[in-house]
Amino acid sequence: MDNQCRNIFNALDNSALVSVTDIKGIINFVNPKFCEISGYSADELIGRNHRILKSGLHRHDFYDNMWRTISGGKVWEGSIWNRAKNGSFYCVQTTITPMRDENCNIEEYISIRHDITFQKNQENLLKEALDNLKIQDPDRTKKLVSKLENIRNKYKD
Repeated sequence: MDNQCRNIFNALDNSALVSVTDIKGIINFVNPKFCEISGYSADELIGRNHRILKSGLHRHDFYDNMWRTISGGKVWEGSIWNRAKNGSFYCVQTTITPMRDENCNIEEYISIRHDITFQKNQENLLKEALDNLKIQDPDRTKKLVSKLENIRNKYKD
């Protein structure tokens, strides 16, 4: 591996949770960041299914849609709430990419995730505050919601 590739892998290891699974979803690689955030060691994860991290916060059809997408050869993107080994929840913005062999058959899936727990928790606190404000001052709430939507739309593009 050349120096540039090592640097890319190092940057990825420092910023993202990375895992590789076979076509059945059995984990065969996790990087140190994945272990750090999930609380599991690589030995505890390799050979297991990602269900070990299932939070119970998503409906069954959420996972069905994900598997339909990636097994169909398409990239899946979304946020997933997982449960760490210690029982705490964490949220990851996830991209799962099917990887193909020389015959174009899917042979594995590579997942790149970014921990967005802090942002999701802040969103939930803001929603709770808006709900409380809505009860106390509906007109002020409408103005604030409008400003927040303008900010969201500005950064959406």
